[in-house]
Amino acid sequence: MKPDWDVLVVGAGPAGLAAAAAAAAAGADTLLVEEQAAPGGHLALEAGAARRPAGVARAAHLVGRALAAGATLRCGTVAQAVEARSGGFTVLLSDERGAAAVSARRVLVASGARELPCAFPGWTRPGVLLARAAQRLVVQDWLLPGERVVVYGAAGAVCARELAAAGAAVTWLDPRPHVRRALPGVGRRAGWRVVAAHGRERLEAVEAAPAGGRPAEMLPADALCLALGLVPAAELAWQAGAQFDWQAGRHVPQRDAGGQTTVPGVYVAGDACWPMGAARAIADGQRVGRAAAVHGASPLGVPASPRRQAPALPPLVSGPADLAVCRCEEVTRGDVEAAIAAGARTLDTLKRRTRAGMGLCQGRWCYPLLAAFLAAAGVPPAALPPPYLRLPLRPLPLPQLAQLAGGSA
Repeated sequence: MKPDWDVLVVGAGPAGLAAAAAAAAAGADTLLVEEQAAPGGHLALEAGAARRPAGVARAAHLVGRALAAGATLRCGTVAQAVEARSGGFTVLLSDERGAAAVSARRVLVASGARELPCAFPGWTRPGVLLARAAQRLVVQDWLLPGERVVVYGAAGAVCARELAAAGAAVTWLDPRPHVRRALPGVGRRAGWRVVAAHGRERLEAVEAAPAGGRPAEMLPADALCLALGLVPAAELAWQAGAQFDWQAGRHVPQRDAGGQTTVPGVYVAGDACWPMGAARAIADGQRVGRAAAVHGASPLGVPASPRRQAPALPPLVSGPADLAVCRCEEVTRGDVEAAIAAGARTLDTLKRRTRAGMGLCQGRWCYPLLAAFLAAAGVPPAALPPPYLRLPLRPLPLPQLAQLAGGSA
């Protein structure tokens, strides 16, 4: 039976839009699905508040190119699973109308990246948020997350600059001790780390300590933005069985010169491979989209992925034994350390023994933290495969699960 599509692209950010345009222009019947209500990904955020119209225009241009080339775009659609089948793959899709399976010869994962979390006392307190969430409030909604804001992390320059330009009093805690970078309106402290977030009903102060063992200080704040960096969000490639490397605190998919993973027919492009920014993601998407359209033109042998350079990460977990490291299942640092002491040496084993990763986020928040525990226990990076992922990748209503199973609710 002929597949429904030649190429199915997951993610309509810069890489996905460029890949869909390139694949369709090369003659492939191309479907592009996007989880959010509108395409474009983080183009507007990357452009910043002052240049948001330019980012929106750039996204519209990429959408126009994809549609003009003949690609079909479906927003508000989640790719829940991918399964190998004869002659290609079955991809399970869900949207507000229901769930259904479509077939495709090739699957191209361009699902972008998400931010690295870190756990410390008070990290689940209202007022503590990720940097991109804060940028979205400023750029898209013209709202400040707080009036006195602390930004924590080596990747916090853009967020700190946007918040300061919007009128917030911003302190940037940069864990890198030797980087000197001044930002207008931003008080930068090099070599500092967050110790705890304090407050009653919401954040009131951030406890931070400088390098060298000097005493910690209390910084009044009503918002704390975490900006430690990005991790590829390539769960579909995990689920398909692609091999990953562990690099700089991140699981990174192996791929060949054409963007193909160790699973023939499964490709990865853009930030889903390694955080690279909009301009490089567009170029990468174009290259990988063309390769997916003419499947077989690129070598199937996947060499060892090159070691990427990234800023050294501060400790991702710091705090007492009762510190929650899996917020969905309320698994503590003590629970994880006890499981490791009892012999757990993989993410899947930790998941089975502690329930960490079994909640609504399905490990998106806690797997980097669990991997940090295992690395600290001496588990070699090569022995840290991604955990097994089951259907669905996102929570589904029971009637939609019944649809996928061919039954009725």
